[in-house]
Amino acid sequence: MNYFNAKPLITAVPLHREIKRCKSMAVFILILSIILFSVLFRKREEHWLPFGKDHILRKFKRGGRTFIYEQASFGASQETVYYLFQLVYELTKRKGFSQYKYDLYDFSYNIFCYEETTLKIFRYETYIYLIRCTEPISIEEFERINPYVKLEN
Repeated sequence: MNYFNAKPLITAVPLHREIKRCKSMAVFILILSIILFSVLFRKREEHWLPFGKDHILRKFKRGGRTFIYEQASFGASQETVYYLFQLVYELTKRKGFSQYKYDLYDFSYNIFCYEETTLKIFRYETYIYLIRCTEPISIEEFERINPYVKLEN
């Protein structure tokens, strides 16, 4: 075997091909970093419903206002009632709380006013629903608009 006539393992790549490869890699890294930053630093809506499982959060418009709908499910009806009372307690302690309207029978229907928003919580079977406006409005206007979403259980 003749070792002196062997072909080299590494071949020289023309410089212009190497530069083109570096440019395409830089563009790929730039696009990937833009996507990463947009995912990490996008504004996420705050959850006001900390209890339960299978959370749903959606935005919708009604009466010229934007509302955020949250839903959480619970294992049993008694558990739902328990966490509804816990949620009422947590919401009354929240900063900026100003007004409150509720159903005297079982507190299944509550409206809270804060400096930054107005919201309504209610329960149905094993679900608690929270609908809040993205801006502060009065209880009367909230009830007049009557924001709702079709319950899909």
